[in-house]
Parts: sequence; structure tokens; C-alpha cells
Amino acid sequence: MVGIPECARRIMEMATQAKSVANIPQTLKLKCLGLSLSGCEQEATNKVLENELRTTCPTLSENYVVCSDTAGSIATVSPLGGLVLISGTGSNALLRNPDGTMYNCGGWGNMMGDEGSGENFV
Repeated sequence: MVGIPECARRIMEMATQAKSVANIPQTLKLKCLGLSLSGCEQEATNKVLENELRTTCPTLSENYVVCSDTAGSIATVSPLGGLVLISGTGSNALLRNPDGTMYNCGGWGNMMGDEGSGENFV
């Protein structure tokens, strides 16, 4: 865990590099920066990250969408919802129904019980 300030710094660094590669002037604000990140399960924490980005990188983007990697995976596949299971060094599962209701399991890390992850098998 690197913490919110370091996470924001790394995001800014990667976005700056991406703008350079795409020949986008650094002074040009993005209209929106979407961030589908591991560990962004709680809306309150997502807002803290968004506020940190707005404070430390005021010229990066006009708007931000911060969500979990599970929510981002589902949104990429279908606007009607779906089910995603992540089982890497950690594990997480999310079901999003067509009516928008969601149910999740996991995502708390190996210290709190992550028996379905690769961490458990090492």
C-alpha cells in the first residue's frame, strides 16, 4: 500500500508520459480521466483520491471517474451489468445486475482473508 498522495503522484506521472507519447500538450487539460483501480472499492476513498488529484495536479483533467478494477471490467464489457472475478495476487468478485444493484465478495487482501487468491497458493 503506497497511500493516496503517492498513488496520485504515480497517476500524474503516467498521465504526463501518455500525453507526451500522444503529442498532447501538457498544458491541455483532459476532459475526463477514468481510473479503474485495484483497491478503489469504497466511494469515500475514491473521492479522497479524486480530491488529491485535483489539488496536486490542477491542470491534469477537468473531470475524474474513479472506480474499482472490478467495476471497470464490467463497464467495459456491457452496460447491462455482469459478473467479474479477479483471482491474481488478490481476489475480488462483483456482480452488477441490469437494474444497477451490486453484490461483491472479497477484495480485502490477504491479511483479512483472501483464500481465493494466488497469494494463498504461494
